Amino acid sequence: MCTRFAAPILFRLPCNLQAHVSLFLAGEPDGAGCLIDQPERRFQLRSAYEKHNESLSMAAMILTAAFAIPAAAQNQVPFNGTFQGSDTVTPTPSIVTNATGTGTLVGKFSLFDIFTPTPSPDTGQWIAANGDSIYTTFVASAEFGPVVATITEIHTITGGTGRFTGASGSFTVHRMHVRAPSADGTHVTYGWFDGTITPPGATD
Repeated sequence: MCTRFAAPILFRLPCNLQAHVSLFLAGEPDGAGCLIDQPERRFQLRSAYEKHNESLSMAAMILTAAFAIPAAAQNQVPFNGTFQGSDTVTPTPSIVTNATGTGTLVGKFSLFDIFTPTPSPDTGQWIAANGDSIYTTFVASAEFGPVVATITEIHTITGGTGRFTGASGSFTVHRMHVRAPSADGTHVTYGWFDGTITPPGATD
């Protein structure tokens, strides 16, 4: 609780009141006219200074992180589409996917994936109608139902050819694998993908 002081009184004050007024004048009033002694004032100023420095340091860190991101990564664009095709299960064992579809940037494309149940990443190739390719590595997981297996693949773009040379980005494939084989021994697969990629020519 602070002490408030009345307006100056123009007559001689007793010694103890004169001392009290001197303390008030030696300190600094706050917005409500309450006494703030010098040690407290110094503490407030130091706290404000430290908070200001912390804000400047945080801003510098954010700017440093922003400039550290390659320009191509900052300018990625959506990459998505749909496809359908077939899975061939080999004795290796591995699953080889051949499919066709339509996607952003690639238009009509063909897809060639090889999945093997090993710890190493699997590989994919996405080929546009004019032959330009996008290369990926991916990891996959599956949930098996009585009729279909639901497969999720996380793809990382590692490069490409033609207008996709030096491409980077990532996307997720969601697809179904029909467990019962077709007449030719392959398994029907279909799905979609979505993610981001550097636009064609961004690394030129």
